[in-house]
Amino acid sequence: MRAPQSSERAFSAHWEGNLINCAGNRSAVGFVVERSSHLVMLIKLADEAAASAPEVFIAKLHSVDEPMRETLNHDHRREIGRHTELSTNTGVVVYLSHPHRP
Repeated sequence: MRAPQSSERAFSAHWEGNLINCAGNRSAVGFVVERSSHLVMLIKLADEAAASAPEVFIAKLHSVDEPMRETLNHDHRREIGRHTELSTNTGVVVYLSHPHRP
């Protein structure tokens, strides 16, 4: 499910996020994309472990001014399992995609 105001892409501060596993699942890269400006920020992960993802997503979102951090729509995957921690530390409301409709 996505925040209704982010669907129109008329307003800034709404983000899409995901994690890309690289060759043989030995490494991973995260990213967030702002839906109206299409600004892409890549997130370097130390390893492919989902446990490290919330910390690096939090750090990357803190690099953006607070008014530009309203919502994050993310695939329903294990690396976002600690989404409440991400929300608490950034003020971003996290929406999770339907598991079978990313």
